[in-house]
Amino acid sequence: MTVSPVCAPGSKTQEALDTQALLQWATAHLLPLSAALSKLEATGVPRPPLQLTATKFPVGQSNPTYLVRITSASGSVPSASAVDLKVVLRKKPHGVLLPSAHAIEREHAVLSALAPTPVPVPAVYVLCTDPTVVGTPFYMMEYVSGRCFDDPALPGVSPTDRSAMYAAAVRCLASLHAVDVSALTLDRRAFPPRGGYLARQLRRWGGQLRAVGGGEGDMGRLFADLSSAVARQPSVRAGSDNGDGGGRRVCLTHGDYHLNNVLFHRTRPEVVAILDWELATMSDEPGADLATLAIAHALPQPPVASAIARGLGGVRDLAAAGIPSVTDLRAAYVAASAPDSDGSRSVADDAHWRLLAAFALFRSSAVLVGVAARSRSGNASGSSAAEAAILAPYFVQQAAATLRGEDPSARTAGVRGEQAPRPAPSNGGTLVAAPDVRGRRATDSEAAATLVALKRFMATRVVPLEAAYASHCASAATKWTPFPPLEDLKASARSLHLWNLFLPPSLGGSYSAVQYAPLASVMGSVTWASEAFNCSAPDTGNMELLARLATPAQRARYLDPLLNGTIRSCFGMTEPAVASSDATNLVATATTAPSGEALILRGQKWWTSGGLDPRARLCVLLVRDDPQERSPPEAATPHNQHTLLLLPLPHPGVSVDRPQTVYGYDDAPHGHGVLTLASAVLPLSPSPVLGARGGGFAGAQARLGGGRLHHCLRLVGAGERALALAVDRSRARTAFGRVLADHGGVLEGIARSRADLDAARLLALDAAAALDALDHLEALDAAARGGQGGGSAGSNSDAARRAARRTARAKIALVKAVVPASVCGVIDRAVQVWGGAGVSGGTPLAYLWAAARALRLADGPDEVHWAVVGREELRAVAGAPGVVWGKL
Repeated sequence: MTVSPVCAPGSKTQEALDTQALLQWATAHLLPLSAALSKLEATGVPRPPLQLTATKFPVGQSNPTYLVRITSASGSVPSASAVDLKVVLRKKPHGVLLPSAHAIEREHAVLSALAPTPVPVPAVYVLCTDPTVVGTPFYMMEYVSGRCFDDPALPGVSPTDRSAMYAAAVRCLASLHAVDVSALTLDRRAFPPRGGYLARQLRRWGGQLRAVGGGEGDMGRLFADLSSAVARQPSVRAGSDNGDGGGRRVCLTHGDYHLNNVLFHRTRPEVVAILDWELATMSDEPGADLATLAIAHALPQPPVASAIARGLGGVRDLAAAGIPSVTDLRAAYVAASAPDSDGSRSVADDAHWRLLAAFALFRSSAVLVGVAARSRSGNASGSSAAEAAILAPYFVQQAAATLRGEDPSARTAGVRGEQAPRPAPSNGGTLVAAPDVRGRRATDSEAAATLVALKRFMATRVVPLEAAYASHCASAATKWTPFPPLEDLKASARSLHLWNLFLPPSLGGSYSAVQYAPLASVMGSVTWASEAFNCSAPDTGNMELLARLATPAQRARYLDPLLNGTIRSCFGMTEPAVASSDATNLVATATTAPSGEALILRGQKWWTSGGLDPRARLCVLLVRDDPQERSPPEAATPHNQHTLLLLPLPHPGVSVDRPQTVYGYDDAPHGHGVLTLASAVLPLSPSPVLGARGGGFAGAQARLGGGRLHHCLRLVGAGERALALAVDRSRARTAFGRVLADHGGVLEGIARSRADLDAARLLALDAAAALDALDHLEALDAAARGGQGGGSAGSNSDAARRAARRTARAKIALVKAVVPASVCGVIDRAVQVWGGAGVSGGTPLAYLWAAARALRLADGPDEVHWAVVGREELRAVAGAPGVVWGKL
């Protein structure tokens, strides 16, 4: 079991333990410790001084749980006689608690009673009801080593073992329900053997909801519908509130049988312990436990990725992954139960199963409401407790759908996800469609709705696939192939109108740069996510360039497939032989063949991002040509010697020699290729020239402008994720007697990161506004050229365009110089908080930092952009003589 130290002597957190008081109490009352000390004394070894450490488990939203280790002080006794005892302490949280909640006394009683049964539970040692020891009552139990999963997909486990682990969990549940309750040493006053379980549970949870103000709205309607459904069930009415079950067998039920309360053997697919018995009770509805286990199947896409509500949305094919379907779970339970038992009959009955499944979701939503309330009051146990307020309504929606007979898991023929792309309903569906604004400019309210839909899509469809994507790119056999789930993501995103969001209105898009800015930032929180929305580099820049300059034939061949997401592209500009930050240095050439019917391409490009992608069908290539070959010949100047060419891929004479790495990352599957042009012949018909010959320098600069801003916007999202990781870690780790968040240096670093990100975002929005102003002028010019604006643009329009371009260029240069460096600092501070884990592959931080640092060179180094900003500042101040105290 993995644990994270979050409490130690001197910690100021609410759940800190007084380790000295606990050690004193344990020395007198903890039997394993007394036995160890007595054994030492029997061998003539004096009782050694002891020390106690408490490490809080980072899971659980109810009762704080700690690994307590008691050891003899170093050097106090021979190593062979040293004391080293591990036990688990589970306590009530601090603060005002709801009546009957956090009943650790019940847990202790149940664990004690189950000890002689076949049900695997830890041995319990002692119950302490004295709140002066650690602040609240607690009990101590055996520390059982094993694997505990908060993800029901059981990551890192083979399909065969997954199947066996689920089967073992179901068998253990059936063995619990088969225990003869009359033989259990349980106080019948606390555990009366009565029926009417569902009605009792609804009254209990309804009362707790009212106590925290959570019983209104959709939750209130669900409660009423469930109460009516329970009253109509003949099998339920048979159980009375104070009888013995009304003819139905009463058994002990767990009450919270999620997979994360099941501890598996470290290497074998076996259950070694069932944990968290707070909600255990006598019941005539054992199937409710199985319905709780199956909740993950009803949560395909929670609105936030959270450890407290993991669904199975990231597992497309359950059978291939070794995960049983709900039907399989029900069948396994029936097979493991006594023939014709009440439990097996209720699980096998479809109508009754729907009621049990809806109740399990309702109870989980009620628990989440309580967790959210404790989070607001500051006494929730888990670090993800604040997410409960977002998740509770989702559970309510899924429960209501289940009760109506709908299948909230959206599974067809064993495969999770859409069989064909279709928009999900916006009234409670797992996905939300963005407004359909195709062919027109979006309003601000529509852009805001799109942002909500995008966040939902990212949280429910993209983030759950991160581990699978990392595994795909880590395998030599698959890394240079497209990630298979991406095509499904793209189809879903397109159906939800989350497609080509980057394209400005002047080029046929719908969202202004200011409206696109937060969308790009959300995509940037996961480095590969933008491709799912057809908004990834280098395709976005290439599509903008094609939209501006391509002929109809070129658009049909390249732009349309790119806009549809059926091909990918790359951009060839940087060269290894020259300082490519000065684009006039570029020397790769395109000369006319003697026949006059083709161009001969010679030279080498590197950092050709996307060139290794097997779907790449186009390279937008910047090459030097000979002005004397043009008709009429032109005088050569530094800025008219280059031309943009559309090079189809693959192409004879063009090779991708090797992938380049960025701080060791190869960025598969798109990669950064070294492109060699070995006298490649490029036919001049149809024309491969994009725009005019000699216009490549201006075209490349126009392409890079929006691309630079998009890079920075995505990078702000990466910085936000790094900061969130830093905050989570600072709350969950202890050093020098305090959680990291209590150290002034860490707290200042978090504050500086917030300041850096907000400043970066505001600079980016300012640049986006300048880009929108330029886009607006270009749209007017396009209308004028089309005869819709009263004639051609005049000199005033030309001057306005030039001023707008200059302003946008300077502001984008400022953003490009500031944002990557600022986000590098944010990520670096997050790495410091995470320590060794921050530089490992266990978090996204190392890769995020490498990407951010590389962006200080990509699309132009910092120094070039600072020079642009500086020159513009000199020009602006020179144009305002007499103003010596700054610009007004």
